[in-house]
Amino acid sequence: MNEKYKLLYLPLFEDDLSKAVDYITIKLKNPQAALKLISNVY
Repeated sequence: MNEKYKLLYLPLFEDDLSKAVDYITIKLKNPQAALKLISNVY
């Protein structure tokens, strides 16, 4: 079985992710963690 799936993200999810990344980067001053979050999601 070589089935391919396409995952689509809702705009609401992308907005929430952006806010989380901003919070981690700016408030927590941890841009490495923010980058890791993004790489784990995408």
